[in-house]
Amino acid sequence: MFDADEEAVKHFLNDNIQLDDNFIPFLNLCRENGYNLYVVSDGYDFNINTIFDKYDLKNVPFYSNSLILKGKCFDIN
Repeated sequence: MFDADEEAVKHFLNDNIQLDDNFIPFLNLCRENGYNLYVVSDGYDFNINTIFDKYDLKNVPFYSNSLILKGKCFDIN
């Protein structure tokens, strides 16, 4: 782990993580054809929400672990 608060983690994620170039076209293809798309990840909800916000992705359901940030402390659920 590293010494950072919530805003620092968001900043790090936004600066260093990108979606695969094919994810948004694939999501759009699924939606256009009436298919539901669910993301299943062994990552953390905080990270996924941060990246989805970066790309302005709304209503993309996902299943993941929970990352709880309390100041500079992290808890995993």
